[in-house]
Amino acid sequence: MRARAVLATLLAFASAELSGLPLAAAEPLSAAALRGKQFYLNGQAPGGAEVVAQLEGGAEVPATTLSCQSCHGYDGRGRPEGSVAPPSVFWSALTRPYEVQAANGRTRPAYDESSLKRALMLGLDSAGNRLSPVMPRYRLPRDVAADLIAYLKRLDDERDPGVAEQELSFGTVLPPDAHAAEALRRLFDGLFEGINQGGGIYGRKLRLATLETRDGPATEERLRRFVADDQPFALLAPWAQGEEAALTALAAGERLPLLGLAAGEPVDAASAARYCFYLQPGEAGVLEGLAEWWRGHHRPGERLALLLPEEPLARARARAVAERLEGEAPQVESYPPGRLEPSLLLARLGAEVSAVLFLGTPGDAEELLGAAASGKLWLMPGRSFAGLLSRPRPDFGGRLLAGFPDWPTDFDPQALETIRRLAGLGPGPDSSLPLLRQAYAATGLAVEALRRLGRDVRREGLVETLAQIYDFPTGVMRPLSFGRGRQSGTDGLYVVEFDPVSARPKAEPEWVGLTRF
Repeated sequence: MRARAVLATLLAFASAELSGLPLAAAEPLSAAALRGKQFYLNGQAPGGAEVVAQLEGGAEVPATTLSCQSCHGYDGRGRPEGSVAPPSVFWSALTRPYEVQAANGRTRPAYDESSLKRALMLGLDSAGNRLSPVMPRYRLPRDVAADLIAYLKRLDDERDPGVAEQELSFGTVLPPDAHAAEALRRLFDGLFEGINQGGGIYGRKLRLATLETRDGPATEERLRRFVADDQPFALLAPWAQGEEAALTALAAGERLPLLGLAAGEPVDAASAARYCFYLQPGEAGVLEGLAEWWRGHHRPGERLALLLPEEPLARARARAVAERLEGEAPQVESYPPGRLEPSLLLARLGAEVSAVLFLGTPGDAEELLGAAASGKLWLMPGRSFAGLLSRPRPDFGGRLLAGFPDWPTDFDPQALETIRRLAGLGPGPDSSLPLLRQAYAATGLAVEALRRLGRDVRREGLVETLAQIYDFPTGVMRPLSFGRGRQSGTDGLYVVEFDPVSARPKAEPEWVGLTRF
């Protein structure tokens, strides 16, 4: 699918056979079913009591390491892995009023509560046959087994937050800048209106809830209140400057898909990473990419220095960069935040340092390079270059290289024109465009995943479907690909050398691929 086809999908997703589908309303889960859901998803019993799972051969492990969803899927449909094909555990499938033939050819009658408990604890199906050796046997207390069955009875009709009979609700966090916030709101309104006028997605119209940040940052408390009150199915391109950790923690805790947040820092918790789909690497990824470029281009005897403010965030990024260099230990020099002394820092670098990777602010970069008439190579994220290249620097004797997650050749002119028109932007440069491109791409990605997902819309289904997206074009960045363990849609960055006098690229950008972000 080409970028123009993506535009058509965004602005006119509908067909007569997909619209107007009747959707039954779902009752809230009972307290017992909610407890059963926790055991199904996490292997956790009420009150923290440990449940033991016994494997073939007698080995015993906590149920938390072998939860039901790990094989049967978050939606209960079964997740085939190699030659193992776990069956659906929908109550309607387990209790079909006729004999069911398993994959191994054996037949069984319908399960009831008693025979299902026997299967869970003794490993025998409803006909008394032994279940697959890969199926654990759980030592389930009677109340935990009853809770689990209560949830299985509701699993196939459970409705996630934000999913209504005729509506699907998304959420976003608007930036504090009034112009950018209004442009982002207009863009979403325009995209959603085009989809809704075409009949919506499988009969559901899209709705957007927004969290304002003009009156203060999107703290963890405000984010939780927003999610609790507005019940979004997923978040699209939320603004999270300085609040990335709170937002990713919320995504993990609420199992809330998050599409389009620029990757600020590496996410350590696997549960958080599962729900966060970054479209491009953020500052941390760009810095690692520049380190990767240096590792592949420097000559023996040349040394790299890391220059950074004395802040926890910068130190964490420096550690990630050092790991990327794989044994080529860089020299590390730091300075108090807001107290940059260029001449002193340059003297501390010494003649043996041939290249400097700068991890400070754009303002610090401009002050530093104003005094850096040296022959060193300076590596910086592209965001640091706005002030550096705003005027010629004929006295600068070094080289300037910048890293960018995208480049103008990635942009489809029609897509950019659509963004400008829907957001109400003029023809000239606009500082809100990067955020608008993220929102446009995130919306296209969400629509594509929902189209593939079908009628049964669940958060876990969306996450599973997004993990299967490969080479998806958005028109405003490189094609996106995800997968198990890969949460960044693009896997590298462009490294570009600039002429400090003309402020223009000296050569075509070089793409540097990375194996992780």
